Amino acid sequence: MREAQNARNNRAEIVKALSTGEALFLKACAACHTVGEGDKVGPDLAGVAQRRPRDWLIRFMMEPDVMIAGGDPVAVALDRRYKGVTMPNLSLSETDAADILTYLANREKLLAAQQEKARQANTHAAHVGHHIHTDGSVHEHAPEARRR
Repeated sequence: MREAQNARNNRAEIVKALSTGEALFLKACAACHTVGEGDKVGPDLAGVAQRRPRDWLIRFMMEPDVMIAGGDPVAVALDRRYKGVTMPNLSLSETDAADILTYLANREKLLAAQQEKARQANTHAAHVGHHIHTDGSVHEHAPEARRR
């Protein structure tokens, strides 16, 4: 019984972190970053947790200016890559940064699931003679075209 309560509490904490992380991302990050939609003013953050250690990400999110000034090689390289746009110090707490990372991880899972669903739909559509366009419209091939 205690395990069930702990599981409910953990789920509630995750949901809170996700909603807090999403709100923080939209407020502080979305003007410059995307998740899975390519570079914007700053880099696309899809897969960032696989490219950088969590501790580094949290520190960079909290103190990008300090890391750049201190000569962190990755921070300096990012600053050079996006000339004219240095990531600002947004005064994020460690909890804020962790909540944003939780949101990013969840967003990536959601995007992966959507991409897989679209892939399966297109595979199915090809078998029945349909083509699903990127705008969601469906084109049915003429029966004689399918027989060839």
